[in-house]
Amino acid sequence: MLTKLAACISWVSGRGRHLLFSRPLAEAGFVVVDTETTGLQGDADEILEVGAVKMVGNRILVGSTFHRLVRPRRNGWGRTVPIHRIRPADVLTAPPVEAVIPALAEFCRDHILVGHNVAFDRAFLQRAGFPVDGFIWVDTGQVEQWLAAQAAGQNGAADLPELNDLETLARRYRVPVLRPHNALADALATAQIWQRQLFKLEAFGVKTVADLVLVSRQA
Repeated sequence: MLTKLAACISWVSGRGRHLLFSRPLAEAGFVVVDTETTGLQGDADEILEVGAVKMVGNRILVGSTFHRLVRPRRNGWGRTVPIHRIRPADVLTAPPVEAVIPALAEFCRDHILVGHNVAFDRAFLQRAGFPVDGFIWVDTGQVEQWLAAQAAGQNGAADLPELNDLETLARRYRVPVLRPHNALADALATAQIWQRQLFKLEAFGVKTVADLVLVSRQA
C-alpha cells in the first residue's frame, strides 16, 4: 500500500504541484465537466459543446459554471442531432474549439476534474489542445464500482454495477437529468452524483486528495 501511495504522490507531484495530498476532500476544489460531440470517434469527430460546474468539497457552486457551444471544422453530424439536439445552425456563430479551450483550462485551474465516463471527454479535450496531463481525473462510474466492491467486501457478496451511461447512475442516486445530452445539464447531474459519492467515500475512509488518487487508480 505504501508503495502504491508513493507512486501516486510521484505521479501527481509531477503534473499537479498545486495540489496538497493532505488536503481534505471537504476542502478540495472540483470541476465536473461534460462534452457533447459530433460522434464517438475520437480521431475524426469533434466537440460541439462543453459544460462544467465547480464544487468545493460536496458543495456545488451553481453560480460558477462554464458553458460554450463550439463550431466544429467540418459539417455533417446529422446522425447525432436526435441525441444532443445541436444543429449546424445552432453553432454557426459559435467560437471554434481553439478559442474555447484556453478559457476552459483557466476555469479548471487548480481543480480536480470529475466526469462520468470521463476518459471519453478527456480524449476529445486532449485532441483539442486541453492540457489533460496537468490535472487529476476522477470517473464517477469507476468510483461507483469501487464503492460497490468495498460494500461487497463487507457483506460477503459481489454485486458490481454496470454503469456505462450517466442516466443509469443518476437513477441509482435519484438524481434528475433534466436535459440529457446537454453538456451543462449533464455536468450538473454528475455533480449531484459526485456529491453523494463523496459522503460514501468518507465512510470508507477516503478523506484526502491522496486517498482519492489511490481510489482512482484502483477502480
